[in-house]
Amino acid sequence: MGADLIDGKIARYFKSESRTGIYLDPMVDKIIINSIFIYLSYIDIIPVWMAVLNLIREFIVQTIRSIAPVKGVVLKTGSLN
Repeated sequence: MGADLIDGKIARYFKSESRTGIYLDPMVDKIIINSIFIYLSYIDIIPVWMAVLNLIREFIVQTIRSIAPVKGVVLKTGSLN
């Protein structure tokens, strides 16, 4: 997430945002976040249902993001700026 801020600022500064980056950046974020949820449930910090609920939510969001380009829509992630 810290790397996200840095690479996002660099890309915007050089006006080098790409369609690939638009798709890959959120996917990598989701992998990291879901890995953390799974690990936290594995070591009993959070209940398993919470990790499962987050995985289901992310699956639904990614499904929508995958369908959007077929419809000709590009969905960008929000900016913290």
